Amino acid sequence: MQTEHRKKKGPAPRSPECLRNIRVSVFFTNEEYAEILFRADGAHPPSFIRKLSLGKLPPQVPAINENAWAELARASANLNQLAYSFNLARQTGSDPPDLFAIQGEIAVFRTKLLGAADFQKEAQNEGDA
Repeated sequence: MQTEHRKKKGPAPRSPECLRNIRVSVFFTNEEYAEILFRADGAHPPSFIRKLSLGKLPPQVPAINENAWAELARASANLNQLAYSFNLARQTGSDPPDLFAIQGEIAVFRTKLLGAADFQKEAQNEGDA
């Protein structure tokens, strides 16, 4: 009788160097933990704290800029449609406008909405030094 090997469900196991095998225990007051839960905004608190401490949190759009961010997302979609149209026009031999420059300007503007422009300038300046 031959035994049947079933494929294990779930993701592939991590390599030994990627395993998280060191635990750090930290105690919080009730107020501190409530603040962590608030800031985590539904994320699993240990994952949130790990990402926060390693600087890997995704950028948060400030509440005041959420409407502008949504409008820019629509504008970006429209820009992609324009790019497609201009690519078709290029096939006819006409010169399309510099869409990459326009997209670059929109990307810079969206980055400024996130408040990340100063951070990028600092990173560039450090790279130049």
